[in-house]
Amino acid sequence: MKHDYLCSRLKLLPDIWSTDSKSVNLETFESLKSFLSSCNKINLRDHSKTHPGQTPYQQSIFHFFLYYSYYPKVPFIIKTDHSLIIGSFYGRDYDSIELSKPIMSNALPALNDIEYILYQHDFGSFIRKENISQILLRDSSEEMVQYMRSSPNRFSFNLSSLRELYYQIYDLNQTLGKRGKKFSNLRWHLNKFHRADHKIEVVYLSENVKPVIHLIGSWKKDAVKKRGFSYVNLRSDKLAARLFGHSTKGSNYSSDEISFSDCLSRVLKVDGRIASFNFGYPLGFLQKENVFAHAVGISDLSIPHLAEYAQYDFWNQIKQHGYSFVNDGPSWRNSLELYKQKFRPVAKNRYYYATLKI
Repeated sequence: MKHDYLCSRLKLLPDIWSTDSKSVNLETFESLKSFLSSCNKINLRDHSKTHPGQTPYQQSIFHFFLYYSYYPKVPFIIKTDHSLIIGSFYGRDYDSIELSKPIMSNALPALNDIEYILYQHDFGSFIRKENISQILLRDSSEEMVQYMRSSPNRFSFNLSSLRELYYQIYDLNQTLGKRGKKFSNLRWHLNKFHRADHKIEVVYLSENVKPVIHLIGSWKKDAVKKRGFSYVNLRSDKLAARLFGHSTKGSNYSSDEISFSDCLSRVLKVDGRIASFNFGYPLGFLQKENVFAHAVGISDLSIPHLAEYAQYDFWNQIKQHGYSFVNDGPSWRNSLELYKQKFRPVAKNRYYYATLKI
C-alpha cells in the first residue's frame, strides 16, 4: 500500500517524473522521453566531462533504470532550473531516500540544488510529512565532501557519515592488447580457458531471457555459498535482462540521443548451456561519450577462467562499437577489487556515499 501511495503522490508534485516500478517496461521510456524534452532549458551539455577519468559513473539514463527503477523501489527524477536529480524511496517501509546528481559542473551548485529540493521545493515538504529524516547521497565527489565538512553551517542538512567507493577506468587498447608483464595474469587465465577447448556460442539475449535470469539466480547462490558473499542484490541485473532482452531494433522508445540500440549485451553458451551474461551502456546522460559502462557481468562460477574470458570477449565487442574506455563501477568486496586488477585500470577515482541528516 505504501508503494502505491508514494507513486501516486510523487506524480502530483511539480517538476517530478516517476513511474510504478512494479511494471517497468519499454513504454516507460516514452513518458520519460517527454519529461526530458521539457528539460531543454537546462544546458546539460555544458556539464559534460571530457576526460574519461572524470566521467561520473552515474551519468546515464540507463543507470537510472537499472539501479533505481526495480521493485520494491519507488524511483523519481526531479527537475530544477539547473539540473536533474535522480533517486528513489527504498527500505522495508519506504522510510529511506537515495539521491544522485547525474550532471555536475562543480560541487557547490550541486549541493545548492540538493538544498533547494529539500527545503524549498514541494518535494522537501512531502518527505518531511512522511517523516523522512535521512538521505543517502550517492556518488558524492571529493569536492562535495570537502564543502560539507568545511562549511557545516552553510547547508540546512548535516553530513552524518561517509562510505568510500572507487570507480575505475580502463583503456581498451591497453587491456585488449594485453602486452607486457602487468597483463601476465590475464593472459594466463585466457590461455587456460582456451586450452580447455570449450564449445563457445554467442546467442541473442532476446531469445534467452529466461535462462539468463536463471543464470543470474544461480550465480547469486554460488556467490553466497562458495565465495563468502554475505549479501548479493541482483535485482538490477535481472531488470537489465528482462527490460533490454525484449527491446527490438527500430524501437520507438528512444530519443535522438537515448536509444536502446546504444546498449550492448553479450550472452555466451558454453558446452551447450547459457553460462555468461554481460551488459552495459554508454556513459553520458544526454550526450554520447567515448566511455562505456560495463554494468552487469555474470558467469557460471563452475567453469574455470570463464569470467575472464567472457569479460575480455565483451570488451572486444565494446571496442568494435567505437568506445575507447570502460568504467566497470565500484568494487564492493576485496575479492572483486583483486579480480578487476587483472584488467589494469588506468584511472581510479574516489567517490562517497554520503548520509545526510535533514
